[in-house]
Amino acid sequence: LHLMNVPFPADKFPQYPANVIETFGKLTQHPVIANYGYTKETGEAELEKGIATLISYGSLFLANPDLPKRFELNAEMNKPDRATMYGGKDEGYIDYPFLD
Repeated sequence: LHLMNVPFPADKFPQYPANVIETFGKLTQHPVIANYGYTKETGEAELEKGIATLISYGSLFLANPDLPKRFELNAEMNKPDRATMYGGKDEGYIDYPFLD
């Protein structure tokens, strides 16, 4: 089950749960994939809670095509350029630099 945290200020939408992963993840027996806004540290913290079994990284992975290696080395991350994402061109998908 792939669950995504709320990508906007949840206080403006009181009908949305403050923590989607905990609210809905506890209701299923299926593996839970948590998504949205995780860093290495926050992803690991989410896994330690024991609800999510996987963390998916969207824009962070687009901007860092070698994300697992960067996590391993605690290397600096490229900043995602949201203006170029999901536009259908190469820019924003295949032009981010790898580690040297």
